[in-house]
Amino acid sequence: MKNKILYLFIFLGYFNSLSSQTLELPISNASTQLFSNSIFCFGIKNNVSTSPMNNGSKLCIYKLNMKLQLMDSLLINVQKDDYLQLYSDTLHNYLNIYLQKKNKNTLAIFRINSKLKIEVVIDNVDIAHLNTISDFETEVLRYQNQVYTIKYVSDTAGKQFYVNKYNLKNMYNNFEYEKIWQFPFERKNINTAHLIFANKLNLFLYVNVLGGTKSGQWILKLNAVTGKLSKATKLNDKNETNFYQFGNYSFDTLSQTFHLAGQKFTETQFNQTKNSLSITNQAFACVYYSQIDSTGEQILKQDFKIPIIEQKIANKKPSSNYVFRINKLEIDKEGFVNLETDIFKSINSNLCFNYCNTINYKLINTDGQFALEKNTMQINLLIETYLTTQDNLDMNGKLCADSLNCFETIYYKNIIFPKKLNFKIDELNNSVYLLQKTDVKKGIINYSLISPVNKISKLQKIEDILKTENPLLIGVSNNQFIISKQMAIASYQLKIYNW
Repeated sequence: MKNKILYLFIFLGYFNSLSSQTLELPISNASTQLFSNSIFCFGIKNNVSTSPMNNGSKLCIYKLNMKLQLMDSLLINVQKDDYLQLYSDTLHNYLNIYLQKKNKNTLAIFRINSKLKIEVVIDNVDIAHLNTISDFETEVLRYQNQVYTIKYVSDTAGKQFYVNKYNLKNMYNNFEYEKIWQFPFERKNINTAHLIFANKLNLFLYVNVLGGTKSGQWILKLNAVTGKLSKATKLNDKNETNFYQFGNYSFDTLSQTFHLAGQKFTETQFNQTKNSLSITNQAFACVYYSQIDSTGEQILKQDFKIPIIEQKIANKKPSSNYVFRINKLEIDKEGFVNLETDIFKSINSNLCFNYCNTINYKLINTDGQFALEKNTMQINLLIETYLTTQDNLDMNGKLCADSLNCFETIYYKNIIFPKKLNFKIDELNNSVYLLQKTDVKKGIINYSLISPVNKISKLQKIEDILKTENPLLIGVSNNQFIISKQMAIASYQLKIYNW
């Protein structure tokens, strides 16, 4: 793009409506990105003028606060053409906006900083080479300008896993990386490996070893500078055959203590070697909590039994299996451990689990020992009603494992169509859910809320929006969210909702 004329503008009359809860912007192919505690909206505006100098297109970028008030804006001259839907990311702490013409295999990248200043414009980037990080296999974890990946190679002898560390070469080109080091796992019996957390000093991984003398679940700590193994901590005690699924973690930067929690299975309940899963109609679920100190020693490990309350249907108890996926692990000022846990259920040993509830559990700290605050597990019937469909291929809110050999991955892999967008406990101790459902056949995305109405929880529809309108929901606070959509050509709407 040869012409890169930049200037700020403010439509004073147009933005007088910002005191309301709705804002409309005169842009097309638009999208929204939450970045650096601000909302950035961007799209194309076509000018129609008798003057050839003004008869062109502009990439418009608006910086808004959480109340949809205009803070700053930017116009960039671009060629007048047919463009695809714009999109963005915030890789390496920049707002990267991607502009692609229809029927073209190249695009332009506009790299913007948090102050709405252009750092660089990169033209004619081949889509096949966009962000070479996408060429890496399996998992990716970023820390500042460093990138860690897990890669594995399978052959007749089994799987060989590698952890690779890359550094960003520079920010003035399409993001490319140079390899710094590679850590090869011991080849024998590694079943899966998962990147957890990185800082300047260390990289943490969750590893499942299947078979052999080292069989069990491990937390590995690698030196982030050298790539050498600093410590391998086994979650299982000596000769213990229980399985410790990964859940979530918290890292205390002062004490360098690593906190971990997840679901625990006995050997009878889950045995990968025997390809056996037997968790149907269990009376309770077991959750573990572990602390690993700066030396890699497991200084605390406790189990907590959570009673499962199963609702009967026509005096019959369904054959249900439950997965506890810990969405958040937080340590509060009193030293209590708070676990926001998403509950998934399958019927008749099906390896596809449906989202059915979110429950907060609290571990009370008393002189270094923890006790589970009285609580149980049960489904939310309103969520099940919202999910009900006759389409067996519907993937809304589903976690699926191809086989028991990779069963542990459902505890940390991304959900294709996430059901729960947000969850909170209100001031009256009611559970409030912000939900999303995609109807692939009709091309509609539904946003709904489960919240108390006259002290009774009800399912309330917020909006049905066509996927072609590129809807997006962004949480801006614990009480508000914004839904954006392309209502019409040159009409992009953002609306604030209270919840």
